[in-house]
Amino acid sequence: LTADYAMEHRLRTRDGRWRWIEARGAVTERGERGEPLRMVGTFSNIDARKQEEQRMRRMAHEDALTGLPNRVLLHDRMRQAILAADREGHKVGLVYFDLDNFKPVNDSHGHAVGDRLLRMVAQRVRAALRESDTLARVGGDEFAVLLPRCQQLQDAERVAATILARLEQPFEDGERTLRISGSLGYALYPDCGAGDGDAAAAAEALLHCADLAMYDAKAHGRNRISGSYRTRVG
Repeated sequence: LTADYAMEHRLRTRDGRWRWIEARGAVTERGERGEPLRMVGTFSNIDARKQEEQRMRRMAHEDALTGLPNRVLLHDRMRQAILAADREGHKVGLVYFDLDNFKPVNDSHGHAVGDRLLRMVAQRVRAALRESDTLARVGGDEFAVLLPRCQQLQDAERVAATILARLEQPFEDGERTLRISGSLGYALYPDCGAGDGDAAAAAEALLHCADLAMYDAKAHGRNRISGSYRTRVG
């Protein structure tokens, strides 16, 4: 047995709130056979430290503007989804999109309006997805949707069509009406992005596949969807 004791736990107070407590103690007196006879210690409220730790975790995994998962968290969830798909025999879908005409909004109305538009896009698209799906902002006006369980390519295509329809609807910003659209690409694992047993490599390959499909949509006129049928990428 060690001479020192330390444990963190939560306690519920009489008003119903939870508090983080750190308990520390040390043996100060032992008997003839070495058995502990007396211990002294402290109980400390560590709510502030726990809140700071939680804030730092959010900063590492969430987009500060929209509150959505960022690229780091998306990649981790993709890796987990791919491992589950390999075990259970289903597929993983990914939809990658950016916003057509977003730059003119920023240029004409300023970055504050552009930021509000990004938040509105995040809320609108998130509301159209399943609870199990992940919408992430991967940078600028680019987003990705992870579909952890798909049966066929058409499942990802239907989600992409739903997102495009949502983006085509006007966004109301006070008295201002903002109109944009989207260029979307989608891909499916393991049809595209197989990583030879390396889930992290497969996630990167799948992301690259869907990104290429998005650029194909942009190259063919924007405001459209493009699917990736490539296999064994990366």
